[in-house]
Amino acid sequence: MAEDLRLPDFIAVGPPRTGTSWLHRAIAENVGRPRGLKETKYFTENYDKGLDWYAAFFRDYPPRLRIAEICPQYFAFDEARERIKHHIPNCRIMCTLRDPVERLYSHWRLVRRDGWVDFPFEKSLTEPVLNEHAQYARNVMKWRNVFGSENVLVTIYDDLERNPQAYLDQIADFAGFPRVQYSELPVKLREQRINTVTRFSANARRAAAIAQLQERLKRAHVYKLVQFWGRRWFWDWIAGASNEFPPLDPLVAARMREQMLPEIEAVEKLVDRDLSNWKNPAN
Repeated sequence: MAEDLRLPDFIAVGPPRTGTSWLHRAIAENVGRPRGLKETKYFTENYDKGLDWYAAFFRDYPPRLRIAEICPQYFAFDEARERIKHHIPNCRIMCTLRDPVERLYSHWRLVRRDGWVDFPFEKSLTEPVLNEHAQYARNVMKWRNVFGSENVLVTIYDDLERNPQAYLDQIADFAGFPRVQYSELPVKLREQRINTVTRFSANARRAAAIAQLQERLKRAHVYKLVQFWGRRWFWDWIAGASNEFPPLDPLVAARMREQMLPEIEAVEKLVDRDLSNWKNPAN
């Protein structure tokens, strides 16, 4: 019976490139996470495997330990939202919003590196693979409508940069797990919030084939190999990733901000907060 299975009490649903990998590691000692990997992608790609498959990732955790999953792929998928509600109706949900142009550029670099796309950054807002996650206000409202506003925490990535301890406290109190002491985290975690993708392969097909193989390894539960495979130096070597991503062109960024202004203003109303720094970031 589903009610006998251990399932997450708390799911951080993204969107991607908002510090979710950092959060996954930061709360590691205070929650039960999926064993062996960060993202099960159960409610999107692996739903056909069944609830027992998903629950196996959380089996045998102590009864009092809160269970959490961090999976940014869920943010923009209606099916994931409805499936989580069906199986875990009282789950607490967290959405993290980051400067939309910076986040989108970071996301584009990731999928470009993995060979899923081969178009210039400025086309991102017209391509569903990226644009769906850029619709902050619409997606947050959908999560609130399904789970109730009181069960959906919306955090702003800027707050993590300004005051990481307060940011972690807010999440712990909302999700119901013991507070994490930021000063006790490993130095590497205190120095880097986003895993920056710096290189890409000129051969997009080769990169995509490697990314697909990595996904197959995950489905085969070969998680130690997956973790090794994901190391930046190994990926760069095997994919022939010798090309450096350039910094975001300020003129391109300005055009993108103009296009995304209605979305930023919608988020301001949604969270009742001034986000002028997203419209005109300091140089």
